[in-house]
Amino acid sequence: MVSFRRIALLTLVFIVIASTVEAADRAPVNVLEAARKNIILTLKGVNESMQADAIQTLIELHRQYPEMDFSEAVPALLGMLDGHRSYSVRILSALALAEIGGISYKDAISKRALNDQHPCVRHVCAGIMAEFKM
Repeated sequence: MVSFRRIALLTLVFIVIASTVEAADRAPVNVLEAARKNIILTLKGVNESMQADAIQTLIELHRQYPEMDFSEAVPALLGMLDGHRSYSVRILSALALAEIGGISYKDAISKRALNDQHPCVRHVCAGIMAEFKM
């Protein structure tokens, strides 16, 4: 009877340890997915400061986890690049598009390099074009 209790107790301990290890392995993925969703929601918001922070976070996450899919953020980034009131958000949008899509967004970045009303945006977009040999 004692050995049965020991076996049952050891089995229970093993199950708890195994499930804890499995949950710990999944936790970073869950956190990253939550961060990705939060970034996309923030990009669609109206707070300029939060949008800028979200774009910077997107860029950093993409550099650390290039396998993460940020394609859902592209429409918002293209919209901000094309017409956001803040030139700094337009610059960050261009940088993010170049980071996550490379030459895929050449036309949008090129358009800003030639036609943006702010010289800093034109300069940075021209630099992106030169850097990525777009």
